[in-house]
Parts: sequence; structure tokens; C-alpha cells
Amino acid sequence: MKVAIYFAPSFLGGGEVRTLEVTSRFPRDRYVLLMPRNLKAKALNDARRLGLREDLINVLRDAHELDDYISRDPLYSIIYRRRVERAAERLGADLLYAPVGALKTGFFVGHGTSPVRWARLLQASLPVGSLVTEEGDGLRLFLKVAALNGIDAATALGRYVRLALNSRAALGVLDLPCSVGIDTVRAQQGRDKDRRDRAQPRQRR
Repeated sequence: MKVAIYFAPSFLGGGEVRTLEVTSRFPRDRYVLLMPRNLKAKALNDARRLGLREDLINVLRDAHELDDYISRDPLYSIIYRRRVERAAERLGADLLYAPVGALKTGFFVGHGTSPVRWARLLQASLPVGSLVTEEGDGLRLFLKVAALNGIDAATALGRYVRLALNSRAALGVLDLPCSVGIDTVRAQQGRDKDRRDRAQPRQRR
């Protein structure tokens, strides 16, 4: 499988540097980094200013250049996404991966017509703060976490609806979540428990 990585950071933060770290260790013939020309130039300047390692700078330098990205308007984002998809298809990619969680939902609207399937890494924090309790699930747990973090119910409900709409609008995009949803966290906890249970030696009867 060949992965096209759409990388369009407005600045180089921790998540962006981690993306470069992982990409630098990936087999070179199994990925292509796609970057808008203007954001690539800015990222290279930022990388040198931050003193990043030369191998990380080389990942940026070797990125395939797309047209300049000049607007955050939702309609423009959808039109620009088509250019990204055509480039990924032309370069033989099997999957289009967006590693940074800052991409707006509108960027993924209509993704079902893409010739290359999209995947995205959701690495934003919970919209109601840290997971400070595990009692309950779904909306009930969401509201309980919000209350414990000092967030009123009306604000929490608004964020819950926005999170649900985000997921619905991007239905079919392969989500690779870190901590964006309570259900995901709880599912991961369940899988961790299952793995621990399987790892324990069976007692002889």
C-alpha cells in the first residue's frame, strides 16, 4: 500500500513534528507527502528556525508541491481537496491521510466521490476537558465529565452536537482517533482490558 499524506500546517507544533518524525522512518517508496507550495516554503523556514534535524527537513524538502493554499473558506477547501485527491490518484496512492486535526469538517464533505479513500488522525482533546471519570457512557458520561471540569450543561450540549455533526459529515472517512471522543476512549480501555486478560497465563484446573 502507498499512502499520500496531506500535510498543510499553518505552523510547526508538536503534532506536526511528530508527523515528520514518523514519516522520516517510513519506507520512502511507500508514501508521498503532499503540501501546498506556500505552506511548504513556510514549513521549511520554520523547521530551520526551530533547529529540526536534517532528516526531518529533508522530508519537507522532498514533499510533492501542490498549488498555493490561499483561503480557509469552506467552499474553497472543498475545491482544493479535489486537487489533493487528483494528485494522490496520479501518484498511485491507495489511501489519503490527513495527520493533523486542524482540518475543518467541510474539508471532508463529499469525500465519498474521492478516487482515493481518506483517513484522518483525530488528535484534538475532548471538547469537555480531560476524562476524569469513567462512570456511564455516551451523552451521560459526556455531561458528567463536563460538570466535573466546570463546564455548564448548555455549553457541553452544544459541543456534543458539534462533535456528532462532525462525525456525521465525515461519515465513511477512516478515523484514527487519539483522544477526540469519549466512546473511543472507552472502547480503547475495553480493548486494553481484553489484551491484559488474554496476556495472563491460564490457571490449570
